[in-house]
Amino acid sequence: MKYNALFVLFLVATLSYSQVNDVLLPVKGKKLYYYSNSEAKAITEEKFSVAGPYKNGIAVASDQNATSLFDPLVGLLDRNGNWITKVEFQEIGDFVDGVAPAKRKGKWGLITPDGKISLPLKYDALDKPKEGLVGYKEGMKWGYSDYFGNIKITAQYERVTPFESGKAMVKLANRWFIIDTQGRQAAKGDWDFAKGFTEGKAAVKFSEGLWSFIDTTGKHVFQLGFKDVEPFKEGRAAVMVNGYWGFINHEGIELVPTVYLKVEDFNEGLAAVKYKGKWGYVDLNGNVIVRTIYTKAQPYLSGYARVKDHVGRSHYINREGSIVASDY
Repeated sequence: MKYNALFVLFLVATLSYSQVNDVLLPVKGKKLYYYSNSEAKAITEEKFSVAGPYKNGIAVASDQNATSLFDPLVGLLDRNGNWITKVEFQEIGDFVDGVAPAKRKGKWGLITPDGKISLPLKYDALDKPKEGLVGYKEGMKWGYSDYFGNIKITAQYERVTPFESGKAMVKLANRWFIIDTQGRQAAKGDWDFAKGFTEGKAAVKFSEGLWSFIDTTGKHVFQLGFKDVEPFKEGRAAVMVNGYWGFINHEGIELVPTVYLKVEDFNEGLAAVKYKGKWGYVDLNGNVIVRTIYTKAQPYLSGYARVKDHVGRSHYINREGSIVASDY
């Protein structure tokens, strides 16, 4: 049978897409974790003491035993169950811009998806990498480096946040203000407390104790104050009013009512919310998609979320709320 070149390219692309998007879920067996597909079929042996979710074909995992003093060391695992790195890190964060924070022997640096060291593991702490820069901590002070160890802003701040659109919120002399990538103050204004820029806005706290949002020029985007807030994600920001949480959009309009005891950020268009002691999920407009019946609920990833029921058993549910896999 003959195929033309265009069909062959289409077939290869389709197979590659299917393989990449065939979700693998970490599931607890009798003693250890294994990885299952979305049809509850075991793909690996039950051998992992730590089994993180797969993100872009890579998982943070461990096959070492924990001790009474130390958690097991972790490494990077590919989709075939092969180790990309040695199992030698204390922690590995999420990959952003092709790098991830990693901690080894008490010091932090950046690694690439193939396990190579990008930024030497020599820092006391790292912030999230973004836009080619990462906040690093030496002693008690923070600065910024690129992903390869070239210092761009020397360690001088009490705290830093990731850059977005060339702007970041930093803390100096117990005040927060905006800087550019050269370390220059980029806008007038200083605040008691602040959180980093996401989706063009940063949360700041007024002297009267209420939070609102500014843009990258330091201008307040709407005249609303909240007892507490979280940064924007997927066009929504969690806000607290009278002790209860909900979500607003970029215009400050409440789309998810402030009736929840706790909420998590939106991920893949759904957010975990806690109501009357139980967790469920709502969509971006506040519609309840999964009823609040669980004792714990994690964010959706690749279409599935890990939840815990009233007897303490963990499950994976799909976007319709149906269980697709369960721990032993």
